[in-house]
Amino acid sequence: MASKNEVIIAGILDRIAPGQWEYERPYTGKDGREVLPDFTVVAADGRTVYWEHAGMLDLPTYAQKWEKKKVWYADNGILPHAEGGGPIGTLLWTEDLRGADARAWQALACEVLGVKPPTSRVPESGSQIGGCRSAGSA
Repeated sequence: MASKNEVIIAGILDRIAPGQWEYERPYTGKDGREVLPDFTVVAADGRTVYWEHAGMLDLPTYAQKWEKKKVWYADNGILPHAEGGGPIGTLLWTEDLRGADARAWQALACEVLGVKPPTSRVPESGSQIGGCRSAGSA
């Protein structure tokens, strides 16, 4: 993993989607460009979720590249969760401008992946993050 925050995200995915995710699985767009989404997750309902962690948005050049990458994803049928996802997949992204927020990231991932939030508290550090329950469980 390229960063501490990607390790935190991997821990979240290990708990809420074990065996359903890959790190930097190549994706080739219709223009032939290959990208390495940070995480590719297959949700229980079969949807593909591409999770990118935008970890350097405080750098103008990085922020500009990230905006272009979001457009590229949209052009390839991968739309944000807030827009209902796209025909090819759903784009989920996190950032850390105000620090790592493992609780918020986990809550967002549970929402996007369609699993219930855990009943136990999640430590802010990302260590010992509790899992989610499937939407069908009590």
